Order: sequence, then C-alpha cells, then structure tokens
Amino acid sequence: MNCRDLEKSSAAWLQGRRPELAEPIAAHTAKCARCALLLREEMALLESLAPLRAEPTSPDLWPGLYERIRTTAPQRATGRPWYAFALTAAAAAALALVALRPQQPAQNLTLAPEDEVRIVRMAADVLPAPDPADDAGYEGMRATRSARQAILIGYAGDSE
Repeated sequence: MNCRDLEKSSAAWLQGRRPELAEPIAAHTAKCARCALLLREEMALLESLAPLRAEPTSPDLWPGLYERIRTTAPQRATGRPWYAFALTAAAAAALALVALRPQQPAQNLTLAPEDEVRIVRMAADVLPAPDPADDAGYEGMRATRSARQAILIGYAGDSE
C-alpha cells in the first residue's frame, strides 16, 4: 500500500466497512510518519463526531418502500369536480363580456336656465338652519345664502 491508497481507503477502514485493510494500513503507517499522522487525525475526528451520529435506519427500509411504491396503483387526484371548473370558466367569461363590451359615448346633457336656477336654490336651501334666537347669526346666514345664489346664478335679492 502507498500513501495515495491509504488516503483513499482510510475512511472506509476506520468506519469498519473495509476490515481487510487493517494489515496493509498498519504496515504502511509503521514506515510513513505523514500517513500515521493523517490516520490519527481521522480517528480523532471520528471520535469527536461520534455523539452526533444518527441511529442507523433499518437495512430493509428502502426495499420495503420501493416495493410499496412499485405495487401501489396510482390514485386519481381528488379535488373539485369537473363542473366546478366549468362554472368558474363561465363566470370568468361573463365578467369578461361585461367588462369588454363596447361602451356608448356619454351624452351631453344640457339644462335649461330655469333648471339651473332650481338646482342652485335647492343646494342653497340645504344649508344648516340658523337659530332664530340669534338675530345676527340668522341675518348672517340669510345674507350668505343670498350672496351665494347671486354669485351662482347671477341675481341679487331674495325672491322667495
């Protein structure tokens, strides 16, 4: 055995997988100080890792799994029935039709002047009612409403 052979096979011998290498390794390490040091370092490493070793699995674990996989008939995936997908597709198609249908152009609405006046008066009447006991507040609110109407529709005074 030479140094290269020892480097390749020392791990297998230390783990007990190649017991037939005990004599050639012992003979070589007696002559080669470098390989003897390498072997001692590997032994120390294995001893330090010994507490971390996992328990070995059963030797027949994989063949049993393989046999079950090979002999078990494939099962059809269970899930939604076919019509659930059809209903989803129909709903998506209806939504697409609604979203993508041609839109009619917006029509220009024109209001007659009297309609505009009526809308402005309705908006002005929605203002909060003033307290009649507070004369200054009441008159101020009334003046503000009249001024707003005058600005919006272009008339002055209260024609109620």
